[in-house]
Amino acid sequence: MMGDISIPEEKRAEFNENVLKLLRLGGIRRQKETVFGGRTLTVVQEPEPDEAGIVRFDYSVFERWQRTTAEYDTNTCALMAPDRGYGEYALVMNMVMTMQEAYSQKPCFFMREDRLCDIRAYVLLIERMTGLKLSFSKRGKTGIGDLDDFHASWTEAYGFYKAIQRDNEDEFLEFEYGRELYLSEDMKENLKDWKRKYQEADAAAAEAVSMETYLADILRELEEIWGCRYISHMMVKEFLEHADDIRYRKAVFICRQFLDEILQYFPELTPEQVKEWILRKCRRKRDSRKLEGYMSLLTNRMRRSEVLGF
Repeated sequence: MMGDISIPEEKRAEFNENVLKLLRLGGIRRQKETVFGGRTLTVVQEPEPDEAGIVRFDYSVFERWQRTTAEYDTNTCALMAPDRGYGEYALVMNMVMTMQEAYSQKPCFFMREDRLCDIRAYVLLIERMTGLKLSFSKRGKTGIGDLDDFHASWTEAYGFYKAIQRDNEDEFLEFEYGRELYLSEDMKENLKDWKRKYQEADAAAAEAVSMETYLADILRELEEIWGCRYISHMMVKEFLEHADDIRYRKAVFICRQFLDEILQYFPELTPEQVKEWILRKCRRKRDSRKLEGYMSLLTNRMRRSEVLGF
């Protein structure tokens, strides 16, 4: 950014609300260590201001990548992100800086290589993700260019998932966009399959589930063996609080079944040998994404209720 960022005091609450919305819907999270089931595990939580009004974050669920801790100050609306990179994380940071330029009462500009950055794509993404319609009068007569013509080149379906180069919103099951997600046919079939398997799950076997042990082992395998993104702290907290509820036990029990499906093809090996020697090195990306999809479904109470009934 070039210039001094100065968000009017009467606009800061609105500005902060929409920055937090961009972080949440853009998959920006903060890592958190938690201990249960005899393991220390990493989970993620949505960024929120601390007692001093500072929002810290260091993880992108879509990149599955840890970043140097960034800070956003809700008191001054200043963003300090030393490790933006060039992917999904950077896209969200760029949208925040676009908002800073639009809201600032003093001239400040989002620059790229000593030139004004073309921010039209960021402006439209911000509008679609938050509903904000931004103006940029301080850029002079040219403003940000012809937004109408630029908008016409976007289809109605163009949104954040397209901006991060995804073909669908299969990775967004835990997110609330206030609309139906654009899911692949494979994911639609997965949802039907998960519903069927949940309904058919052996109640007696599910009743024997030790929630802490099962869930801790599942999270470890998802991270270390399957290369999946970190799971929501709120989902883990909810399931541990309902450890004796058969509905939650069944959901964890069938996840364990999903993870163990491949073991039948290698009867000569122990489960740990299959995981360490084969899965860790030869896992398929589509299988990892399917497991992430199931855990995302468990995170989103509304979608989980629609599919699993609780």
